[in-house]
Amino acid sequence: MTGMDVIEELRSTFGERIPGFLISGDTNAELLREIRAKGFHLLHKPVEPMTLRVMLSRMLTEGERGPCAGDTPAGNRSNGGRS
Repeated sequence: MTGMDVIEELRSTFGERIPGFLISGDTNAELLREIRAKGFHLLHKPVEPMTLRVMLSRMLTEGERGPCAGDTPAGNRSNGGRS
């Protein structure tokens, strides 16, 4: 079972858009496409503490408003977009 499976199962079980995002070191193109297609936010390892804090705050804020995934593409770099 993947992180995506767990989030989807929780959402299905509780019938709500429970906030969730993924943290992964995997750069497999097929997996990244699947994450993007399902609308999940993704942070790439290693994740800076401030980046994690911002994502957690964002998920909590979006959870209060409604949608918690799909408004930005997956693949956000944890290093602020720098290569």
